[in-house]
Amino acid sequence: MYFGADYYPGHWVFPYDGSAEQPEARWEDDARLMAAAGMNVVRMGEYSWGLCEREEGKFDFTWLRRAMDVLGRHGLKIVLGTPTAAPPLWLARKHPEILPIDERGLRQREGTSHAYCLNSDIYWDYCRKVVTAMAGALGNHPDLIAWQVDDKVGRGSTEYSFNPETRRDWHAWLKAKYGTLEELNTALGTSFRGQVVAAWNEMPMPMATPGTHNPALLLDWRRFASDTCIAFVRMQADLLRNLCPTLPVTTNLRPFAAHFDYSDLADSLDFVALDTDEDAKNRPAERACLIDFARSLKKSGQRTPDGDEGFWAIEQKVGRIN
Repeated sequence: MYFGADYYPGHWVFPYDGSAEQPEARWEDDARLMAAAGMNVVRMGEYSWGLCEREEGKFDFTWLRRAMDVLGRHGLKIVLGTPTAAPPLWLARKHPEILPIDERGLRQREGTSHAYCLNSDIYWDYCRKVVTAMAGALGNHPDLIAWQVDDKVGRGSTEYSFNPETRRDWHAWLKAKYGTLEELNTALGTSFRGQVVAAWNEMPMPMATPGTHNPALLLDWRRFASDTCIAFVRMQADLLRNLCPTLPVTTNLRPFAAHFDYSDLADSLDFVALDTDEDAKNRPAERACLIDFARSLKKSGQRTPDGDEGFWAIEQKVGRIN
């Protein structure tokens, strides 16, 4: 059985800890204390892009490998997260078009996690580059037991963005589904309120409007957004399987927190991992429902680090009040 915690070694270096002479000294202490507490696994790396690629194309994973070495010496295995959940500031400055546009047409800003549009070809290209570089530098580490793709996919309302690239993919998705405009208009009932579509590029995204959107349009929009999230995860999972075929791939899901088809997403993973935040508002029945849901997502074709069936609780916070 694996028991562990999240760890962010990039936070615990001089001047925040350690010394000028031994800037990474804290890592040894932390690894020793984790081992003494009975831990045998650590999840790390998912927010490290800006530390691993401080300038475009100049990758440096040596510090992360040193941290993995320290943990490994104390008997700790590692689940390594691809760092695509937090694009570096230089990327947003160079390509502000990757930043998501909200339903009111306002571009969201950089400086936090999930500051990206999942339909951006540019962002996908940069993600492929950093994942490939990370797998090449760290995928052969003897204590690495699994990969985690991104982090909290779809959270922060990023399953929905309203960028030009999203509009392009939305229209292509509708055309692939319905084939003809006649079939689209019939299936969606666009004659209601006279909102008949005469060309594919007329089909609106459900942005802010004075009235309510056609519910059939909203349903298709959610299906499209779900397919977008799943395609993003699958892109990284397939890339990692090609580069590191012996290591299983997962991502951290929090059922009901984001709006996509969790069963479809689970099909692209080797095993399901759960992300749960306990807070004062939670009721035991809600937690039980969440766990039962996670258990149901992948019943066959599992490949876990320890060979056991079931799901992992890969991230858990206790004491959150908001």
